[in-house]
Amino acid sequence: GLPEELAYLPHVESSFNPMARSHAGAAGIWQFMPKTARMFMKINAVVDERYDINVSTKAACALLQMNYKETGDWGLAITAYNHGLNGMLRAAEQCGRNYLEVRRKYTSPTFQFASKNFYPEFLAAVEIMRNLPDYFPSLKPEKLPSVIRYTVKKPTNLPLLARRCTIDLQALRELNPAYTQKVWQGRVPVPAGYAVNLPGNVNVAAVNSF
Repeated sequence: GLPEELAYLPHVESSFNPMARSHAGAAGIWQFMPKTARMFMKINAVVDERYDINVSTKAACALLQMNYKETGDWGLAITAYNHGLNGMLRAAEQCGRNYLEVRRKYTSPTFQFASKNFYPEFLAAVEIMRNLPDYFPSLKPEKLPSVIRYTVKKPTNLPLLARRCTIDLQALRELNPAYTQKVWQGRVPVPAGYAVNLPGNVNVAAVNSF
């Protein structure tokens, strides 16, 4: 129910790098900080869902929807994704619920280049994607690999799963960047109810049997 153009926001945040991590500790394509992430996702000894594209995208949608509900303006809602909702609400109280007025008039010492230009950078990404052949006429779409999103029925050792079901462990790890080093070392199992991305050609019957 949100504008489809929001799908281009990770380009501004991370250049769509699922393993991106900032010096401040923001992580994943949506660059969630740990405190905000824990409102929507799991971060524990097993998984850091900021690196899970499915989960973090749903979390980003929930956060952006909340920002828009509170601000009533998409320019402010998207800027709040970078600057923080409370900061944008303070700006709106001073300058009105309009991004351009906030940009012109808001003088907080924390509202500097990055926050001020976050929304224009997003609009630039939208402009390019709407007119992609004009900007990049030779660009060819990349075909993504087929993936099965599988919910494990019981605690599962992923290295053992890979061996028993003849799944390349490195390929499995690349499909599941959210799981921690302890999981890939086999020291911590994936709990029942957690989702694992499997290669599309996997033998699902063998996985079920395991």
